[in-house]
Amino acid sequence: MKEKGSSIINLGRIEHLIVKNNEVKNSGLQNGISVEFTNDALFKGNIIDNVGRSGIQLYRSNGSPKKTDKIVIEGNTVTNWMQRFGKYNFEKSKANHITPDIMSDAGIDSYGPNNQNVYIQNNTLSAGKINQSLPDNLALLKKYGKKSLSK
Repeated sequence: MKEKGSSIINLGRIEHLIVKNNEVKNSGLQNGISVEFTNDALFKGNIIDNVGRSGIQLYRSNGSPKKTDKIVIEGNTVTNWMQRFGKYNFEKSKANHITPDIMSDAGIDSYGPNNQNVYIQNNTLSAGKINQSLPDNLALLKKYGKKSLSK
């Protein structure tokens, strides 16, 4: 999933979606679960670990103001997100002489326009331990030095 694909599970244009009790791990550079243009969705009891970007990403146009079109993300466990894409993005940008973007994906990410009626509750998110560095960040520090990374 370095150059192609956006997620391990990528869903779109679905009414009445249930994504429940899945184990999603090791997505390479991409998201764990991503959804777009979907109404009335439930994400519950999923375990998502070691993903390159976001654990669960609501991309664009999920839910609506209608009461029946809600998006519920409940009782999921998301650990170790943003594990790969930052290093990949940094090095690809450097190779092309472009200032690297700061990557800010999240464990649960609502990105893009028109995500409405979203309920995120009782999830467990863990990005590591206090003062623990991501392996990719350590590799970048070793290769480029602190000064190069702080611009």
